Parts: sequence; structure tokens; C-alpha cells
Amino acid sequence: MTRATSKTPLIMPHCLSAAKFVLIAAVLGFIFVAGLDLVQIIRQNVELNAALNAATSHGMVNIARVQSEDGSVLAHELALQIASAVRPGTSIKVTLNNGPTARLLGDGSTHGAIIAEANMCWCPGVASGGIIDRGALGCGSACASSGPAGQFVAVSLSQPFRPVLFDYGLTVNGALSAAAVVRTE
Repeated sequence: MTRATSKTPLIMPHCLSAAKFVLIAAVLGFIFVAGLDLVQIIRQNVELNAALNAATSHGMVNIARVQSEDGSVLAHELALQIASAVRPGTSIKVTLNNGPTARLLGDGSTHGAIIAEANMCWCPGVASGGIIDRGALGCGSACASSGPAGQFVAVSLSQPFRPVLFDYGLTVNGALSAAAVVRTE
């Protein structure tokens, strides 16, 4: 009795090619989606910073309105200017010289201006994603770490961001943030 031997291998060569293709396609797809996440983070950060720069520049141009009774109107104008340049859902806070403040929350609600002693000089600072008030001093007095006391425009933005795969450590609590403090005088 002779035994019949089969010359066909256990795995067909065309099946091996298909398995290689599926593996390579999955890896390339993963790299593509991770790259899209990174590009989206960079793009949204650029949008936030461009809006932040435009608003602080507008505040610098309107120095006289920073400390006057017109400060609350200027704060609201700056917040609306930022809102028109960023994506919906962005939370915005504009503070003029630790006095008039305008907030636009991500849901579109507006919280009115708070009038405080806007004609004083301050020593503000920036923390991650927000502004810290370091107290009022005489104009020109030395601040602990931020130069001389003066009058400031402070802007902070926070935009929710949910990546598909990774946030690359560039978000804080699921949001992209930007903040700036500009000395006007």
C-alpha cells in the first residue's frame, strides 16, 4: 500500500500575502490616524494663539479704554473678537487691569463684566491655562517675578479637545489652553 503524499503546503502562498497586507494596512492606518490627531492639535493651538494675539493687540491699541469706565465694553469686544475667530465651545475670559472682566463660556452664555479698581497698577502672572492676580502695587513698583507693576490686558482661552487616539500630552483635562498677559502701561 502506498501512501499518497500531498505537495500542497499547509498555508497557501496567496493567503500569506493577504495576511501581510492586512497587517501592514493596519499599522499604516494607525500611523495615519495618530498623525491626524497631532495635526489637529497643532492646528487648533495655532487658531487659539492667533485669536489670543489679535485680542491682546486690539487691547494694546485701545490703551485709554483699559482703565476707564469704558473698560467693560472693551473687555466684551475683545471676548467677542476671540469668539468669532475660534471654534464653538471655547471658553474665553478677558480681564482688563484686574477690573472689567468679560467671560464667554463654551455653551455660548455670557457672563457680564465685573468692575473693580481698574485704575490701579497690578502684578499679574500666568499659570497653566489661567491668570493669577499677584496683588496691587504703586505703578512702576517692582513685582516679585514679572517686572514693574502696571496696567494689563489678560486673556485666557480653553477649548475642549477629544483626540481619536492620543493627545501627546498637549492637552490639560481634555482641553487645549492658551493665556497671555500684556502690559499696556
